[in-house]
Amino acid sequence: RIRGGSSLSASNDPLIVIDGLAMDNDGVKGVANPLSMVNPNDIETFTVLKDASATAIYGSRASNGVIIITTKKGAAGQKMKVSYDGNVSAGVLTNTLEVMTGDQYREFMGATDLGTANTDWQKEIYRTAISTDHTVSIMGGTKNMPYRASIGLTSQNGVLKTSGMQRVTAAVNLSPSFFDKHLNVNFNAKGMYIHNNYSAGVVGAALAMDPTIPVKGGATNVYGKEYFSKDVMDKFFGGYNQPTTGANYNDPEWTLTFDPNTTNNPVAALNQQSSKANSGAFVGNLELDYQIHGFEDLRLHANFGADYSYGHQRY
Repeated sequence: RIRGGSSLSASNDPLIVIDGLAMDNDGVKGVANPLSMVNPNDIETFTVLKDASATAIYGSRASNGVIIITTKKGAAGQKMKVSYDGNVSAGVLTNTLEVMTGDQYREFMGATDLGTANTDWQKEIYRTAISTDHTVSIMGGTKNMPYRASIGLTSQNGVLKTSGMQRVTAAVNLSPSFFDKHLNVNFNAKGMYIHNNYSAGVVGAALAMDPTIPVKGGATNVYGKEYFSKDVMDKFFGGYNQPTTGANYNDPEWTLTFDPNTTNNPVAALNQQSSKANSGAFVGNLELDYQIHGFEDLRLHANFGADYSYGHQRY
């Protein structure tokens, strides 16, 4: 947010302009923010407009402010230079909520039909998230043809196990000039492919799940129910211990079902649910600036742009 919330129903997001091309504010399915399609290593300047002057330039779309991004370009006469930028980072959960251990819960309940485990469900769903980012770029320029191209690869893991994002970005910029620099051309093309793995609904389950039940392996004494045996859990729930609604033992094809009124095993939810999104985007523009011969103070300027994106999420 740049100017705060001004509407209860309409978008309050700022207008994003990349190399002179105004982006679509509807967003891309599976991408949290349109800024994620720009590799930070490609950015030359990042300018925020928040006053009424922004609206005068870009119209009503700019009523929530404008973010203007200009990407890096080559320079005329520059020798070709290849550069690499990379980093590795670690995301660490600094703290968890304090809940009862299995021993504390058994003492608090004073019950004999609980399990014998001491499962820390928060520890079971979180991890240290290692992420990497790599960018290779080539830039330079002949007398009349500056150029720059880059490709980036980002792999970002989440602190929730199985969550993460992988992104590939590519960018090309050509800035030739003709007719003794009277005609200047600026061509930009950027592409992005992003894959997201989501993990939802497990944080609350980790706080509410019975700490006396192990993650796997059965717990035949829990609630005095024989169908909590390892063989039955393997058959119906992939080995994960789950609260159940019971079974009809008189039916030779009897089945066991998860009780929807209880808490799902959060580790099972991480490993047995799949929520993935694949998204792609392309933005490009061709900018022409012509100084009329003999009337150099008179310029003709044209900007042709394209903004294409797709997204698909499957659960």
